[in-house]
Amino acid sequence: MKAKVMRLYVNEREVPIAESAVLTPPFHSVTATYYAVVNEQEPAHVRVIYDCEVKEACLRPLNAGVTPQAEGNCVAFTLSNPQNVSLEINGGIEDALLLFFDMPREEKLPEDYTVIRFSEGETDVDILEITEDKTLLYLEEGAVVHGKLRARGVDGLIIAGYGMITMRDYQRDTVDINTRCVDILDCKHVTVKNILITDSCQWSFRVDNCEDVLIDNVRVIGYRINDDGFDICGSRRVHMKNCFVRSYDDAVSVKGLDTGNIEDILVEKCVFWNDMARSMNVGSEISCDLAENITFRDIDIIHNLTSYPICQIHNGDRGRVRGVTFEDIRVEHAPNAYLFDLRIYRCFWNRDTEYGSIENVLFKNIKIGGKEGKDYTNLIARMEGKDEEHAIRNVRIEGLTVFGKKVMSEAECGIERIAYAEPVQFLGEGKDFGLLLPTLSVSKPFRRNAGGAYRGSVRLCMKNENEYPVSGSFFLKLAPKNLGVCENSQTSYRLLPGECMEKEYELTLTPGKYLVQTASNEIGMKNAWCLIQIDGELSAEPVTLPMTDYDGNDFPEARLSFRNGFLILESEYLRTHTATVYTALPVPSVEEEALFTAEECDFGEVNAVKLYHGKEAIAYELGNPYEISMVYLNMPKTQIHAYRMTDGAGFRHYRRPSARALFPLTLLGLPENCEEMLLEIAFDSEVEGRYEKTLFRSVMPQATSHLYAKFKLKR
Repeated sequence: MKAKVMRLYVNEREVPIAESAVLTPPFHSVTATYYAVVNEQEPAHVRVIYDCEVKEACLRPLNAGVTPQAEGNCVAFTLSNPQNVSLEINGGIEDALLLFFDMPREEKLPEDYTVIRFSEGETDVDILEITEDKTLLYLEEGAVVHGKLRARGVDGLIIAGYGMITMRDYQRDTVDINTRCVDILDCKHVTVKNILITDSCQWSFRVDNCEDVLIDNVRVIGYRINDDGFDICGSRRVHMKNCFVRSYDDAVSVKGLDTGNIEDILVEKCVFWNDMARSMNVGSEISCDLAENITFRDIDIIHNLTSYPICQIHNGDRGRVRGVTFEDIRVEHAPNAYLFDLRIYRCFWNRDTEYGSIENVLFKNIKIGGKEGKDYTNLIARMEGKDEEHAIRNVRIEGLTVFGKKVMSEAECGIERIAYAEPVQFLGEGKDFGLLLPTLSVSKPFRRNAGGAYRGSVRLCMKNENEYPVSGSFFLKLAPKNLGVCENSQTSYRLLPGECMEKEYELTLTPGKYLVQTASNEIGMKNAWCLIQIDGELSAEPVTLPMTDYDGNDFPEARLSFRNGFLILESEYLRTHTATVYTALPVPSVEEEALFTAEECDFGEVNAVKLYHGKEAIAYELGNPYEISMVYLNMPKTQIHAYRMTDGAGFRHYRRPSARALFPLTLLGLPENCEEMLLEIAFDSEVEGRYEKTLFRSVMPQATSHLYAKFKLKR
């Protein structure tokens, strides 16, 4: 992929630009980000020339206080101090240029250390093992080391220099060489500074059962599943500062892996860009007796791009988590992320049989900025304990502001205390910021019309409980996107104190599951949502169904009918493409079962929904389908049968280039006398996308049936 960044000049000296792989929403394919490591002994006058017109430019973090000047195809700015920044143009992130500025100084290296030195150029090491005390690994400027570094049992370890370690030429699998890029185990008195890590096959940088660790000015760029930036595991007295992370998975995670307690962890003065998961995380593994005195301080979150929380403490093991502080956190662009998730809940990653607790958590001076309705839209948080003994206690919030408005209550913050969590204490004083709590419900049942679609309506209700007028606007999102129609949903409002508003909205839907959710530019208006299930009926008369995807690509429509014990599928798409038919028998939903997710749930555009205490509830934890099929295992408890169409042997009811296929119910794993079924059909496609192209928009139909459409079979 050709960079729009053409030339980078620093103090009139041209600096080379490099590329590193990233995976960013909508996660269709791996792309590239561009970066440069700049070593200057004086203030840096920067000029970047692009191959396109630059209408606007932004230098993040905004806290750096630098406003770049754009003119024509050139952007210019000056940095007086070494920093890690992201230069972004024309309101997007796809052409971001990551700039890592250093002011190298002549370093006095310890004389009594064994030195391993990598000079400028590329070196393959596969696995570099360090086991000797007092070892210095030095990467000179321009050094590129391919492979992984593992240090074990070392007392006195220094990793320094201005080079990089990368695993870009290695495949991600379970082979030892293809796991963590930098792995520091059972070590003491460790210093790591100034290096760059890219393309790790798994966690990028781990310290495990270590003591007295300094991580300073280390930069990480990653794109693979489980490519956490930094994992601080079972360690004591770890100080991480001045670092930069752009990762697909968590930027920083503090964990317990049965290698010792977690004590005195300080992460400060860092910049985080998270493409999929969390910026700051404690857990999910807390396999230790105690995790205490963990602080994230003076952090800039420049991008947190999905619905995953910005701050999370997830304890599914035995550990007692206490004394966690998130302080002086500045959030610039997290359009659909929720603020925090405190949870005592078991998942795939947990191994202990006992539960722990979470207590003494402080959120202080958290500032969410940017453009209201664009850079942050979803001020919500959740707290869920296990029982009275394993609960969440003493959570405090002081100085939380959103677009300059101070948040002073659980309702304003959108906190849902699900179970066994004490009320949050809000410290200080502030003004109410115009809270509105709308509701959304089906007002007119959905009926099939002459064209075969279903028409009905939903009603929004809200009341201004404030002592002053409130005004704003909102619209309704309908998910899955591009599948149904919600008419004239853009709505403006102005409500006097005590005034109510009711409004109905007509929807046209086809069989399947849908979520209708409000979206407002006003942070004080909380999201309302409504889950709708349209059950269809199949008979000899064909039902015509549109086929589209999240990106708005249209495909030939499908026609379904049921006759003489056969499910009949007709589509012009069958002439050139193969389909897989997924079926299951309906079963009653069980507690915690996923009821709704769609591709837009991956990006936080709408809520996921599950069954909780017999009611539909937001499923904050379901950020992508792997959370359903692997992490929490809360898919519907029914057996999925998949039949992949073949042209010829084993399938006598279809011959290409026919546009019609007949399936006996028994071929689909269903009894001959079946009266109703769950159905999904996936078509092969050359169109780029993260998931299969499916008729009812299931994102992982082979693993979970929660978005299949339900049909009655009429004989």
